[in-house]
Amino acid sequence: MGADVAGLIDHLQLENVALIGFSMGGGEVVEVLTRHNTGRITKAMLVASIVPYLLKSADNPDGVDGSVFDAIISGLRNDRPGFLTDFTEKFFGVGLLSSPVSMPMLAANCELAMHASPIATLECVRAFSATDLRGMAKGIHLPVLVIHGDADAIVPIEASGKRAAELIPNAQLKIYPNAPHGLFYTHRVELNRDIAAFASDGRIALASAA
Repeated sequence: MGADVAGLIDHLQLENVALIGFSMGGGEVVEVLTRHNTGRITKAMLVASIVPYLLKSADNPDGVDGSVFDAIISGLRNDRPGFLTDFTEKFFGVGLLSSPVSMPMLAANCELAMHASPIATLECVRAFSATDLRGMAKGIHLPVLVIHGDADAIVPIEASGKRAAELIPNAQLKIYPNAPHGLFYTHRVELNRDIAAFASDGRIALASAA
């Protein structure tokens, strides 16, 4: 997919591109920047992304235990609608004491996920959990903004956003307090403001707005 993105950018002859990747899309951004960037991309943003490596291992002790991903695969195989309903709530940070999105929004996103190929959905779990992007991340030298919520229950910040900011040489980390994985909706005003500022100036104010 990284090659496809790079090919489209070249085909359209875009210049001074700010490339943004959300969640799994962060992997595509890293792929483009390290293998396909021809100079058209000048800055990048990783939003709640899976970069650099989620799976816990001997050399990645802060990662997520493999049993978590096994449970996701089991849930998708045994009760796909039920699992995706629960997953969508966790995605947007819905709990006993919080409901940052409406029930219709949850239903619409769950229905959207149900349209995906079951095989592709399972392969996505394997891809976002086990793809090791640490080496690539170290080779990125463009300005990179890493945005992550500290309440992300899908892609924990300790294993992803904070590590990505440490590995990427010219990275800036902004943490959104209490933001879930789906912060592109729950924190859309702040996120859009930060995206516009970084795309324009290459830096942003790290303190989150009240």
